[in-house]
Amino acid sequence: RRADGEVTSQCGFLSEWFKTLFDMDIDTKSALDNCIVEMYEKCKITDKTDLTKLKPSDYPTFDTLKELINEKLNSKSIKSYDEQLYRKLSNYISLFVGNGIYARFWNGVTELNISNDFTVFDFQKLFANSNKELYNAQMLLLMRLLMQETIRNKDHNEATGEKTRVIILVDEAHRYISPRFPIALDTLEQFARRIRKYDGALIVATQNIDDFVGTSEEMRSKASAVINNCQYSMLFGLKADDINKV
Repeated sequence: RRADGEVTSQCGFLSEWFKTLFDMDIDTKSALDNCIVEMYEKCKITDKTDLTKLKPSDYPTFDTLKELINEKLNSKSIKSYDEQLYRKLSNYISLFVGNGIYARFWNGVTELNISNDFTVFDFQKLFANSNKELYNAQMLLLMRLLMQETIRNKDHNEATGEKTRVIILVDEAHRYISPRFPIALDTLEQFARRIRKYDGALIVATQNIDDFVGTSEEMRSKASAVINNCQYSMLFGLKADDINKV
């Protein structure tokens, strides 16, 4: 299967993903975007590449990106202003390599395998983490992973005639409603609105509807969208105040 725009889409996603971690100026951000595109090209991964023939080790890592930035910094023809940009960029990417604070989370060849019939993503420690940027960045990655797998499953069913379904179950859903972690609620809302057209299903479970709805008007609007897009709602043992909230 050809990439069909997946590499271009991935570069665009990474551009947005870095925004959850850093507030870069526009010139540094543009330099990073260009480096990401160039990195994939140097690895010979383009929209024309047959991705089914690639192994996890064929894909670039943050070490690859850091090496590319260092090459640009060591270029004899580099201009003074560009040197400043790439030096700032090098400082950012240093957090993802070696002993950098983000290296153990995101640098290296993936070992993730979700081919099992049942896979659990445990967010307990991540919820307890005081680093909200880390949480939001990880949640954004998970959202993309699950949505891509859901889309690929539909493509597979159409190609083979199979009827495999992807079901995403979110337990303790009230923990996803926090102004500190806006991407968590955005994730739920996007799945609730989109997953059915890919022949998938979303199940949301919470003990207290009041905690799930949230406090601000924006949070209530998004949480209500999740509830309103549910085909079935099962409510058990609600107190009077919770009934009013429903």
